[in-house]
Amino acid sequence: SLRGAGPQAHPGTCQCSLGPAGLLPEASMFSATAAAARRAVTSGSTAPAAFAARRAGMSSAAAEYDYVVIGGGSGGIASARRAAGHGAKVALVEGNKLGGTCVNVGCVPKKVMVHATELREHLRLAKYYGLPEAKSDVDMAALKAARDSYVARLNGIYGRNLGNSQVDHLQGWGRLEGPGSVSVAMEEGGETRLLSAKHVLLAPGGKPFVPPVPGSELAITSDGFFQLDKLPGKVVVVGGGYIGVELAGVLNALGTDVTLLLRGQRPLPSFDETIASALQFAMSDSGVAVRCNSPLAGIEAVEAGATAMQGRKRVLFGEQGDQSEEADIVLFATGRVPRLDNLWADSAAPAMLESG
Repeated sequence: SLRGAGPQAHPGTCQCSLGPAGLLPEASMFSATAAAARRAVTSGSTAPAAFAARRAGMSSAAAEYDYVVIGGGSGGIASARRAAGHGAKVALVEGNKLGGTCVNVGCVPKKVMVHATELREHLRLAKYYGLPEAKSDVDMAALKAARDSYVARLNGIYGRNLGNSQVDHLQGWGRLEGPGSVSVAMEEGGETRLLSAKHVLLAPGGKPFVPPVPGSELAITSDGFFQLDKLPGKVVVVGGGYIGVELAGVLNALGTDVTLLLRGQRPLPSFDETIASALQFAMSDSGVAVRCNSPLAGIEAVEAGATAMQGRKRVLFGEQGDQSEEADIVLFATGRVPRLDNLWADSAAPAMLESG
């Protein structure tokens, strides 16, 4: 459980387990320490905006390091702390929250949501064990606030661990300018710093893939799922990988009407067929509408002014795009791609595989 040692236990460990009491106040969930950590963590911004204005005020003096890491996820943090432990002078550059995908928009907050579904099911079954039936409606705003505070506590722990390891943490967006040269567009103040290093590690992580279909701006991704502050009545989840089936299952268990849209014949196509078939049966039995061989064709607004987070949408699917289904939220779970936006100057671009 993260109630105990937390991420400081080992620099290379992804701390994504969640004990049953993980969100209780005595787990420091709503403590002053957690609140302070939450205030200390910036909400992050998009890297392109930072880089658009970065060149004008760039300092000519470069701070010297043995090792510079661009990316504050599990891999980047582990490498930076391990190098510092061997005596290297290290800087870690991250423009978003520390901890990467797992801590912020992956394993950790997802497990909080799964735990919420388990508690809801226990409440539903309580009457069969002689306990008064309890209200099981979900206050999504309260759940989100508690979950976000829990994640903010972990962000703070990661930051303190970097400090304890004597790693300089620069809150900004890093770009490789050339061999051993990194520029950092700082989040605060708008200044750009130059770093020089004997070694540079690019550990930017990944981001959700958005299918290039008409109306894609009307959908959210798995990142957007964790921004929902009210439970949608109807959701269409596009994609049958493990992220798609997990989020479809969570939403269904919380009381949302869910359709899972699959391009192929079954969910989890890369998994063992027996497992995938059993999952498909279980999902259908629980109330998820699983639509196989239904490639996405596009999304269109039903209500004027509809956006990804509000307003009714119509999802078009099928080989001819002649089938449709309306939803409050359309969620893309169509895989992930490397986060390479503005990661290097043109003159410093490495040779890339077609996949990135």
